[in-house]
Amino acid sequence: MALFGSEKLFELRDEAEILRTLGSRLHWSQIRPDILKALIRNAGDDVLKLSRFVFVSEYFDCVKNNFVDLSKIWDDPRHALSAFAATLVAVASDTIKHLAEVPAGSERQSQAMVMVEISFLSALLCDPYMLSAYRGLATFYHATGKKDYAGRMCRQFDETEQALLSARDEYATQYRKTKYEPVAAALRAEMDRLKKSLGLGR
Repeated sequence: MALFGSEKLFELRDEAEILRTLGSRLHWSQIRPDILKALIRNAGDDVLKLSRFVFVSEYFDCVKNNFVDLSKIWDDPRHALSAFAATLVAVASDTIKHLAEVPAGSERQSQAMVMVEISFLSALLCDPYMLSAYRGLATFYHATGKKDYAGRMCRQFDETEQALLSARDEYATQYRKTKYEPVAAALRAEMDRLKKSLGLGR
């Protein structure tokens, strides 16, 4: 079964067709089209990213409980998508906290771990500047023994941070002030500890 719930999605490439398909699903029609269009642009030609995002968002009831209301707050769709991303990071983090309650090696544990990964990746689809998602993925991969993946996320964290700091457009400037600077020191310290544990240079 396709993550989106229909194998046809993997054949879709036209933005209008994807919007129509999303609009036919419960609650998605209540989200402004410009927000969904921005999400589709973020995905580019990778429909699997959209499928994972829709799947995990519906699995955790984020559309009904979070996204519909969040989509009404900001005029700029990028701010709305950033709020979607923060929701998915919170979902992933909460799932990690409860992993210890799931029997080791069970199907439930395997499913929960997949959901953690998809949630973080979907957060990055919504907001490519969401450094906490890179941090979460790097930490998660390290804890699960996927050190190569953890190292890759550390590098992508560094590259994304530099891209954010170098950007001069109004959106990036506001993003740095409101979302990056308040947590930058703590994020960087945590990533430096992780990189040291992985044997990576600063």
